[in-house]
Amino acid sequence: MPNYDPLQFVFPRGPAPLPTSTPENFTTKQHTAYAGAQAIESLSQWSVVSAGSMKPQVAGRLLGYMLLEAPTVEGRDNVTFEIASCGGDEARLKQLAQLYAAVYIRTFKVNDGKTPNHIDEPLPDSYGGEKEDVPLRTRWETRRNASKRDRHQCVLSRSYDLQYMCDLFRMEPGHPLFSSSVTCDPVEEARIISIERKANIADSQHQVKLKNPTRAAAILSRFGKTDIFKELDIDDLNHMSNIMTLNSSIHRFFDALHMCLVAVEGQPNTYRIEAFLPSVLNTIPENPVTFTTSDEENLPLPSPALLALHRACTRVAHFSGAGSYIDDLLEMDDPVVECDGSNWERPGEALDLKLLGVATRRTYCPPIRYAEVSMTELPRDLVLVNQFVVWLPFREVTSR
Repeated sequence: MPNYDPLQFVFPRGPAPLPTSTPENFTTKQHTAYAGAQAIESLSQWSVVSAGSMKPQVAGRLLGYMLLEAPTVEGRDNVTFEIASCGGDEARLKQLAQLYAAVYIRTFKVNDGKTPNHIDEPLPDSYGGEKEDVPLRTRWETRRNASKRDRHQCVLSRSYDLQYMCDLFRMEPGHPLFSSSVTCDPVEEARIISIERKANIADSQHQVKLKNPTRAAAILSRFGKTDIFKELDIDDLNHMSNIMTLNSSIHRFFDALHMCLVAVEGQPNTYRIEAFLPSVLNTIPENPVTFTTSDEENLPLPSPALLALHRACTRVAHFSGAGSYIDDLLEMDDPVVECDGSNWERPGEALDLKLLGVATRRTYCPPIRYAEVSMTELPRDLVLVNQFVVWLPFREVTSR
């Protein structure tokens, strides 16, 4: 049983309207951007209605909460700039909101609440990606290192790894753990974010030279002021800064954005555990929780920067309603079977999601870094967003 009141760690109800007033520390430009988000939220419908589009209320709230929940000042400035770049145009603001949902929220909302077993799925043939799965040895080492760092326990519930306890009982049936009231559960190595570094690729269809592709790291880095690869030295999903040991239930809650960790100011590696439902917290005995390691160099703790991004994403998805939007989108019948998007109601939408680097049910593809290409050389399907060439999701279908 928890030694605290779970109700003190539960999010307010959501989705929720944008607050009428902005924080005092907002700049003039941020106030203007927030007012633009409120204007979109107030619309009853879009001027041009299309199937599958995000509703104006959700789009406005998503943009507004991206401003309110940005984990860094720089991140808020970047969202402000991107909203301002739309010039108040309704269609462009809708596309921006859908871009944020497709790349940002979907990056964290992994596989309906479960980090994929095949953590490095190959890119499609047309993108020239390498098709090598993560070696079993690498995955085994990740699990072993995470278990060692976290003392064979779920870091939140403190329950012991069931497999570890079974092995220990066979080897040391008289171990003191078996005379105490400890609990055990199946535990898993949970990844805060599914990111990976890919080899350079080229778009053969449009002959655009592309460099240093990453999945959603571009937008995430702009929102969190963290170069996920460079500053955190993360080369793949299995870096220890990206790993936590969680029991299977809490793992699914975390991946489905039903809970998050909030850093406690002035206490390094200490986090409040917040959730949508009190019942999610009933198996967590202590709150806040402090992470520790016996070897900071070789077994580093989960990255506070990545946990802050996850926390911001969880709150944005919850309060805006964009989490449900992504769920509804992916519940369509087999939405990503065809690369041309032909099994979606509007052609191209499934392809858009994959090209944005979103983890779909079948394929991972990276967003595309802008190289030496002028705007006049870009195909009409491509747009330039802060030095990154992307396919905007849900672009209106127009005749050429």
